[in-house]
Amino acid sequence: MRLLINFLLLLMIIAVINCKNVEEDYDAVNEEEAGVIPFTHFCKFEIPMVNHSTTDDEDFCDCDVVSSSVIGKPIVKINCEMSNHVTNLTNKVFQAQKLPINTVTLILSYQHFNEIPEFVGEHLKHLDMSNNLITIIKDENFIHVTSLEHLDLSYNSISEIQSSAFQQLQLLHYLDLSSNRIVQLPLNVFTPLSALETLKLSSNEELGKNIVRDVFNSSSVSIYQLFGITTKLNSLVMTHCELTAVNLREGADLKRINLSFNNITDFSMIELPDNVVSLELSGNPILHFTATSLPSLLLLEELILEDLPFLKEVSDFSLYGFPKLHHLTFEGSRNLSLIKGSAFYEDSSNENIDTQLKIFNLRGCSLKSLHISLEPIINQLAEFHIDGNSFDCSCDMKWVKYIGIDTNLQCHRPETLNGKLLREIPDKRLKCENFFLNKLINTMILLFLLMVCSLAIWFFLRRLNPTRRNKFQKVGPESPYQRVTIEPNRAEYSLY
Repeated sequence: MRLLINFLLLLMIIAVINCKNVEEDYDAVNEEEAGVIPFTHFCKFEIPMVNHSTTDDEDFCDCDVVSSSVIGKPIVKINCEMSNHVTNLTNKVFQAQKLPINTVTLILSYQHFNEIPEFVGEHLKHLDMSNNLITIIKDENFIHVTSLEHLDLSYNSISEIQSSAFQQLQLLHYLDLSSNRIVQLPLNVFTPLSALETLKLSSNEELGKNIVRDVFNSSSVSIYQLFGITTKLNSLVMTHCELTAVNLREGADLKRINLSFNNITDFSMIELPDNVVSLELSGNPILHFTATSLPSLLLLEELILEDLPFLKEVSDFSLYGFPKLHHLTFEGSRNLSLIKGSAFYEDSSNENIDTQLKIFNLRGCSLKSLHISLEPIINQLAEFHIDGNSFDCSCDMKWVKYIGIDTNLQCHRPETLNGKLLREIPDKRLKCENFFLNKLINTMILLFLLMVCSLAIWFFLRRLNPTRRNKFQKVGPESPYQRVTIEPNRAEYSLY
């Protein structure tokens, strides 16, 4: 009897298992019919902790296992972007996922996620979910991956970031939120990111407009205070954000700033910290660059001012006060036609020059000539780029042939020298016109023509209006020169 009961129990267990398998197969078929791949894990390890190689038709990401001296164990790097088998992953496939042990890198870019799954992995340091369809970052979205150091969420459609989205990410030092649809950021949203070093918010136009309205137009509130950005931030990138003014004075450790392609028209609208090393302001509609445009930045090494569409001149003394500057570029500033050596001097005495410039880029501007005052600046350069300008090769350009660096300067004018390299042209062919004499001759010719025209007009008017002298010399009844006699007027006798 006992054997019979055990046999019946065994049959029941087998039946339950078979039903469960049938149900799973049915669900899998339904998912397959719906076009959803039943993807339940990232990697396939045929031999534990050895680099896998997928040879069958199953779908797995590219998983590499490498040794690590940091944690003393092999680590896993998962890349689903480069996999030939895994594409179009969605939140229907992943709602949450426990990562393989010791996973440090997870790349899920170019998929179809609209939310960030709740990943579980205590060693995960690098998460890349760029180029997805993510629209929201929810509260405590990363509480199970607290070791994150690098987070890339660029090129999504993020329009909402909840106030506690970045909780427990005290180790995060890189955050990229560029090219999204962020309109507003919650107060102190970045406060948990106490180790943040690089923040990228580029191509969020509406966010930039709101920052200008709510932050930069206020004298008491800064971007650091409003969003809780740590003063340890080292690099800030906010290009294409429709910014018109910037206040970054509280960035004590801020070394690299990129505010290119905004709507900044005047350098005075930018308040910078003193420790800036690299400053990029390319593509802004800046009108003037004068001695008061930028403060003295004693640590500045790189100044990128490319593609400034309205800048015509770099004024005297405007580049003084940057003693460590070694890279300066105005490339693509199509209206820039004048820059002199005096821009690098302290005053008009041209005695104190304060620069260590090594790379000077004037490619693609509107320069016609190089002023000889630039000679001491150019002689200390390691790179000097001036191609793409329409140079007039006259005698004023002879000095450029003998500087200590090859410029490859190509002549545009006169026509006889068009397309030739300056260094190949003999000095005797570099001629200068006497502009003073030409101006004097032109002035004399102009005065002569004016005199001739004036005389012609005078003679013409004289012929039309006879002079008063000719009128009164005529003899007639009305003339004072008519004949006078002593005879009484006959009219008087006619009365009697």
